[in-house]
Amino acid sequence: MRQELFARNLALLGFNHILEDTARFVQTALGKELVLKIKPLNSYLEIIKEFDILDEALKLQETWNLSDIYDFRRELTTTADFSDLDPSFYRNILKNLQIFRKIKHFFSNNKTKYPQLYELTQELLVDIELEELIDRTIDEYGEIRSSASPELRNIRQKLTEVRTVILTKLKKLAEANRKYLQDLEIVIKNNRFCLQVKTENQSSILGIIHEFSQAQKTVFIEPLESITEQNHYTKLRTLEKEEERKILKTLAHKLEQIKDRLFNSLKIIGRLDLLQAKKSYMLQNNCVRPSVVPHGPLRILGAVNPILKKTKENVVPLDFSVDEHTKVVLISGPNAGGKTVVLKTIGLLCLMTLCGYFIPAKSDTQIPYFENIFVEIGDEQSIENNLSSFSAHIIRLNDILQKACDKSLVLIDEICSSTDPDEGSALAFAILETLLNKKSLTLATSHFGKLKVLIAQTHGMLNAAMEFTTKPTYRLILGSYGESSAFAVSKQLGLSDEILLRAEKYLDKDKLLLAKKLTELNKEIQRYQQLNNELESTKKTLDTVQKVWETNLVNIKEKINEEKQAILKLKQSLLLDSRKKIEQLIQEIKQTSADKQAIKKAKEYIQNELTTVNKELAELSPNSLVISNNFDVGDYVYSKTYKKTGLVLSINKKLYTVAFGNIKIDLPASDLIKVPAPAESACELKSEHFNFQKNFETVLNIRGLNKEEAIYLLGKFLDSAYYNNIKEVKIIHGKGKGILKEAIWEHLKDDPRIERFYLGDSFEGGQGVTKVVLKSQI
Repeated sequence: MRQELFARNLALLGFNHILEDTARFVQTALGKELVLKIKPLNSYLEIIKEFDILDEALKLQETWNLSDIYDFRRELTTTADFSDLDPSFYRNILKNLQIFRKIKHFFSNNKTKYPQLYELTQELLVDIELEELIDRTIDEYGEIRSSASPELRNIRQKLTEVRTVILTKLKKLAEANRKYLQDLEIVIKNNRFCLQVKTENQSSILGIIHEFSQAQKTVFIEPLESITEQNHYTKLRTLEKEEERKILKTLAHKLEQIKDRLFNSLKIIGRLDLLQAKKSYMLQNNCVRPSVVPHGPLRILGAVNPILKKTKENVVPLDFSVDEHTKVVLISGPNAGGKTVVLKTIGLLCLMTLCGYFIPAKSDTQIPYFENIFVEIGDEQSIENNLSSFSAHIIRLNDILQKACDKSLVLIDEICSSTDPDEGSALAFAILETLLNKKSLTLATSHFGKLKVLIAQTHGMLNAAMEFTTKPTYRLILGSYGESSAFAVSKQLGLSDEILLRAEKYLDKDKLLLAKKLTELNKEIQRYQQLNNELESTKKTLDTVQKVWETNLVNIKEKINEEKQAILKLKQSLLLDSRKKIEQLIQEIKQTSADKQAIKKAKEYIQNELTTVNKELAELSPNSLVISNNFDVGDYVYSKTYKKTGLVLSINKKLYTVAFGNIKIDLPASDLIKVPAPAESACELKSEHFNFQKNFETVLNIRGLNKEEAIYLLGKFLDSAYYNNIKEVKIIHGKGKGILKEAIWEHLKDDPRIERFYLGDSFEGGQGVTKVVLKSQI
């Protein structure tokens, strides 16, 4: 039932936009899937757990680049024999394993700082032995290394030798028969080396015809002179494939053993990706953690609808706060005054909370756990069932009445509006009264004057209004009555005074009297609110003055303390000097055989005086001075234990969270002394320089990129290579349709730093790799 309600509320409250905006921050396919599957959490404790891990994610300064994570789910679920997988697949698995290891290592080293994230990442697969095996077996191009086995190295060495013999022989034949050839370049057709012979001269070159060009102007012939060597070459290629198959079987066996752990690790990465995406969304929208309680009143302060903020500037923040006894709030006010926006904002923020999001509001916002959020907003006629707007409205309200409970939030826009006002008011009140008895927190909007009166007379119900002066201000005022202001709005929209005066004649006298009384009552409410605001302002002023006096008192006590210390230190110095003189005197007395008891008394006197002074000095030291036990967030304090000055971040019962640089510690008031704010250190500008790279990576992989991305990365890569005086580099662009290869070749031929470029050998990647030789720096 909750999921059905969620699907409907998704569109009505706009939560789908929250998910779409979050999905823009994810880096993996699985992360995006998880974002789009977000649903309300099943309990209050699940929300708290999600909020705790989000708190850690927000404190985390590191941002993990997960875009290189390879989604292997399709290959591993559809491939019957893993040895059939392409060697490049294992290279991608290697990248995943390296990322898994780095993430797990980081959180293992920081488990006390990020305990929730540590717990999340502990099941990530770490297999260094497999990493090393893959790296020894598969190169960075996704090809099996020659060093993967002695047999493969031997076969490929022979392949190179035979290939050299074939090419040497064919080049000599090409030179000797230049006049018959279309081009001197040796080409490969059907895995055989061929000459490009003009079609009209095909009888001049004896050999096997493998193919004709598309225009039929060229025939590709394998000369008879090279057939023996080419047959040997083909046999070696077959042996090479067999050996590669054996090597891949070893890797496939390893992969089969860790398959389940790989899948689990990918799920963990998806979860981490989701957390990072949520974090990015919340930072972009200035979201804070609300206080979530199992039950209690709803208190939303300084809230902004994140969807409205995207399309409208200067959105008026929403304040909504009711006590635990108020269960029904009726919002009235002018058309286009913001009533529906209030419902959608409250509903959206509560839904975001249930789905594990921090919200764009003040941190002292409190949201109780709602098992369900029921939304009845908009005019939704049911054409299929031949229902009017009113009929469809009543059917949905009846459904809400049957399902709502004391843990439900109910939002109803224009309750019972599409019918006679008298009957609509009575019916609306009966529905709201039923929801009140169910103890469901209900917010409804209406223009019905009689309904406002009934609400005002009922305990547990409260009127609220959208403020309207000469025009809507979009401020919600609790405890106030809102007028529809149809005449004022119509006048602003250009309706003539003559028509408005004529309309007033037809207004019911009781309605005019009620409107007048409501206006007077609103003025009284506004007057009391103004007085209350003035009282709050006066209180703030008094608080400020009190803080100033407390600060002055602290300064005075510090001055007195400093003066006392100075006097005592002077006294200490005088006594030390006196002791030296007395000891000299005693020495003289000894030499004259003075009384021993007199000497002992003189020494005791001096020692007692020094002990007294030292004790008084110790009592006046900063570690023993307690000036105040009350501190506010933002105060600078001195810690006696750590002997450092820090900033008060938050207050939790009797403990103060104090930041000493990047370190945060909870301390009691008895350990703290309030001090003036330290001077801010000047910012130092840092210049960015292109640094010489000791271990420059000479391979650039641009497979899968579009032309613009590839050319951009190629330019930066060549700049770095040339700066580091690299002679030769490789560019992996893949084979495909050759579009990427043509684009980079076009770029390379115009670069003055390039000496030459050509395709790699077959074991290097062939048509999928371009090797570039750069000119030396002058």
